[in-house]
Amino acid sequence: MKPSDYCKKWVTRRHDIQPGDWGYRKRCIDELMLATGLKFTAINKWGPDLDTEANYVLRLLDYADLLNEMEQCVTEYNKIRENKAK
Repeated sequence: MKPSDYCKKWVTRRHDIQPGDWGYRKRCIDELMLATGLKFTAINKWGPDLDTEANYVLRLLDYADLLNEMEQCVTEYNKIRENKAK
């Protein structure tokens, strides 16, 4: 998954901020740091769109996306379970 696509998907969901909004790029870098383990300076060098073609980064973001989706599913499932228990 391209870093810009990852950011569009997860930064907007987690932080309620859209591309072009003030602070979006910083939040995007924070999310990419969390997902890849890379440092701010390394990610910041990818340019204004924060895109890279490094295969290991694309693969890490695929995995992070999958884990994030699974986390959301489990969270929703637990909410449903709690509501049924009441």
